[in-house]
Amino acid sequence: MDRLAYPAATPKAPPAGQNGNRTRPADLVELKKAIARRELTFPKAIEQVARKALARPEIIALDSLSTIAQRCGVGTSTVSRLPRYFGFASFTEMRKFFQNAVVTARG
Repeated sequence: MDRLAYPAATPKAPPAGQNGNRTRPADLVELKKAIARRELTFPKAIEQVARKALARPEIIALDSLSTIAQRCGVGTSTVSRLPRYFGFASFTEMRKFFQNAVVTARG
């Protein structure tokens, strides 16, 4: 019996710390510039969370993963994949980045 060939599955997120060759941004301004230059690309659901995160960084800085998901209308697994698209190794690392951005913005 012949086996059917199926294409290899594509990963749902880039490897940790990468979007292409993307590394962790230095600050929120650098992250926004990378997105504006289209150096970062996202699937639709991830983009939905990314837009909310950039418009209201305090959501990522202060809310729980499940609350962020609920506010964005996506599942928690989608929110948990966002850090890798931004160049972070984990949600905790991304949260600290956003916490620093919020503190810096408030002076």
